[in-house]
Amino acid sequence: MFMELRLHPGFTEKDDADTAAVEKELRRRLDMISGQDDVVIALGLMAAGRWKPEGDERAADRIRYGRGSLDLEAEGIPAADFAHFQRLWYWFKVPHGEASLVWWYMFCRALGQEDGVGRALRRMTRWLGVMEREPDPGTMPALAREMGLPNGAAVVTEAETTDVDALAFAVRDAAPLVPALHRRDVLWHGRRVTVGRLEEAARRSWDSLPDGERAELLAVLGRRVTSVERVRLLVDGALLDNRGVAASVADCAKEQVAAWPESTLALMTLLRCWHEAGFVLQETNQSLVSFPALALFMTRKGAAYGNGLAGEIRSGLEDGDLVRYARNLGALRLRTEQRYERCLHFDGSNWERREFLLPRGIYRREQSLPESLCEHLYARTGAEPPARGGTGKDWDTFLERVLEAGSTPTRVIQECAHWAANTDDLPVDIAVFTAPLGTRLDEPWTMEFTDLFCYTGFREGYDPAAFGVTAGRVGMYNIIAQRMRYNAVKKAQNYAPVMRFAPQGFNLPDIAVAEDANHGGHSAAGIRLACRLPVTVRHGGNDWNGLADVRLNRCVYSPENRFRPQDMVIGHRYAQWAKGIADATYRRNLTFDVKWARKVTDLTP
Repeated sequence: MFMELRLHPGFTEKDDADTAAVEKELRRRLDMISGQDDVVIALGLMAAGRWKPEGDERAADRIRYGRGSLDLEAEGIPAADFAHFQRLWYWFKVPHGEASLVWWYMFCRALGQEDGVGRALRRMTRWLGVMEREPDPGTMPALAREMGLPNGAAVVTEAETTDVDALAFAVRDAAPLVPALHRRDVLWHGRRVTVGRLEEAARRSWDSLPDGERAELLAVLGRRVTSVERVRLLVDGALLDNRGVAASVADCAKEQVAAWPESTLALMTLLRCWHEAGFVLQETNQSLVSFPALALFMTRKGAAYGNGLAGEIRSGLEDGDLVRYARNLGALRLRTEQRYERCLHFDGSNWERREFLLPRGIYRREQSLPESLCEHLYARTGAEPPARGGTGKDWDTFLERVLEAGSTPTRVIQECAHWAANTDDLPVDIAVFTAPLGTRLDEPWTMEFTDLFCYTGFREGYDPAAFGVTAGRVGMYNIIAQRMRYNAVKKAQNYAPVMRFAPQGFNLPDIAVAEDANHGGHSAAGIRLACRLPVTVRHGGNDWNGLADVRLNRCVYSPENRFRPQDMVIGHRYAQWAKGIADATYRRNLTFDVKWARKVTDLTP
């Protein structure tokens, strides 16, 4: 059940409703498996000619109106083919949680005529272009000829992403499946894009760049893609990671644009649009790279940003220029960031990410200090916060009292971590606070691991062995701290005049599942479900990103135990506290205890 934010001081019923709406939309985009998927896949197999029910002319109707999951053996559906098409349909749905059944039908028909996913995607794109040129959506003779269909009378759908009936009729009648015309298209969340002209416009845009400028741009893209977190893009059906994408960029630098294959051109254009627009490239992880998919991703992103900005005039893709649209999307993103916090959902099992927007007025609202925290701090430091506002000024005054009482900034941040690990309104097993020690802040790019403070608070009674973690608390602390320091040192390179090594990109606030699935350190430390809250620290008049954060972790995996957007809203108070304590510490030219910047043998505060 969604816990009411208005139970917390300062939050309203509207805040509750707004955050619940964000969560509902995110959940929809994460729900990649629906009850209709087996039917869609089976119909795709029929469209591709991979499954031909003998003597059953009404098989499409029977499959559509049947109940329950398909019995592959009874239906005579080859299991290997079904599994292959199941993967393809999943990739079609990433990252939107839904896909065009029109595209799927064309793609599957193309797979029946082509050898390979890449060629089928190109044929699908060509057929979409033919469909766009037909004057009457109800009659598609040219499209029928192109697709090898005997029936030019098209099946028209009003619901392109959900109308499985229309897909079944098209498969049964061997007829084109086309979308109805709408001012605000259900697939595009706005004006429908003419995808048939995208490749030509993209090649022209790349070719218009002077050779030197194009070479420099490709070099930048190659460097950038190797510095971000894991990329998994499907090009011609083959999976490319960061190095694979960088290798493709390097190959393009050796060739004229005219020699780039269409799939490679689409990949390079995706990278260029990412560079211009500043979207999260990994949102396209596990999706098939193509010009239609890129146009759909960007226009939906533009719609999501524009919906939150009243009166915003959004530029369309009428001329097919994806790069120009990406520049406009970048400007729209900057405007959006003034009113919304861009956040991510991350799945460590498959590297997929989904962006969602939280109103800044909710996310960054200063939350008053709970009385139980004030009592806890007084008991541990001998000083009581002078105010409950939780502002930077409040923390600065409190730190002065702490010093007068003979305690330290280290003890303050440690006790905040202990309190965070044991509070009832946001239950967690582990709370990790990371910040610069207080050294080398004039030139953070020179920081070593020993210049980063990290402390882990554990829930009372937490037993690592009960969660399959053999390292023990001390071992867990050292594993976690080493990773946090590594991340901060890598991010600090973004500020370097001359980089010592490749930087790591700055993080957006995120919630994560299955953190341990592909990460040995997280597995050893029991990090499974996480909420990561970046902190910007200030020193000497400069704001530094990427050097500090708060991470909340839960060690028991279950759908009910996952972090949600509302947890980020509540948890942001920890980022405010960490910043207040750290800024006040650096302002006095103090440092945190060096013990917590090294490997430890005990956890005694």
